[in-house]
Formats: sequence, C-alpha cells, structure tokens
Amino acid sequence: MILIGQFDSPFVRRVAVTLNHYHMPFTRNPLSIFRNAAEVQKINPLLRVPALILETGETLIDSHAIIDHLDEMAGPARALTPRHGPERRHVLQAVYLAAGLAEKVVQLFFERSGQAGAAVGPGRARVIQRRRAVLVGCIGIHDRAGVDRGRGVVGRDARVGERQA
Repeated sequence: MILIGQFDSPFVRRVAVTLNHYHMPFTRNPLSIFRNAAEVQKINPLLRVPALILETGETLIDSHAIIDHLDEMAGPARALTPRHGPERRHVLQAVYLAAGLAEKVVQLFFERSGQAGAAVGPGRARVIQRRRAVLVGCIGIHDRAGVDRGRGVVGRDARVGERQA
C-alpha cells in the first residue's frame, strides 16, 4: 500500500498510526497539496490528502474511508472501530468531532496567515471569529465527555479514541 501525503496533515498521521497499529506494511509518497498539486489531483480530484493506493490499484480517499477499510482488513476482533451498535456510534462521534476540530484548526491557520483561499477584507475578522467559536465549542464537548479526565473518548474500551482522535 502507498500512503499519499505529508505528516504535517493530522489526517495523514491518523492513517499512518492505524497502519502501524495493525502492522500493515506501507510506503509513503510525501506529496504536498501545495508543491505537488497537479500530482495530488491526479490521485484525488478533491486535491486533498490522505489517499491510500491499495495493492489492487484501487485508491481510497478520506481518512475515515481509509480507516474503515483498514478495520475491515484487520477483522472484527482487531478492528479499532466496533462494527455496529451504540459503541460504534459513540466511537464515530468522537472521531468525527476530533477530525472536525483538526480541520477547523487547519482552516484557522490559513485564515490567519492569509494563504490562498483565505477571506479578505472586513469579512475576514468574522470568519476568524466564527472558526474560533467552533473550536471553543468542540473543545467544550471534548472536555464534557471526560477526555481530559483520563477516561478516553470512548470510555473503558478506548481503542479508536486513543489512536485516531
């Protein structure tokens, strides 16, 4: 398998951590969405990382879809995410909250640094304020869930929360 993307992306890192957790061999092609945009877009038309190219030649995009596939490959006894029921929903909620939080941090970084795609003019301050409010809200949910009190994001069976979130 070939993992596409750089480790400065939290989404690439969570896939790499999962691959390592499962002891699944892979190589990495550290393409950058900035320096290698044309190459990345050939792999993923959304121009996003990570992407995982399987031995069959199939390309998976989005860290959630990739990790779902890796869980399937690992089998139900080893899967980080439960296959069904309330436990699955609880884990997925925690993972999506953490992934959304990471995405908002990246967006805020670009807004504050004035990178391409950042808001300009008087609307820029509102965009930055809105992103900060979302971050504060996500952190509050995280804190209320007991994550900061050592219970993990998924309670006593903290498989996915400790490794992916």
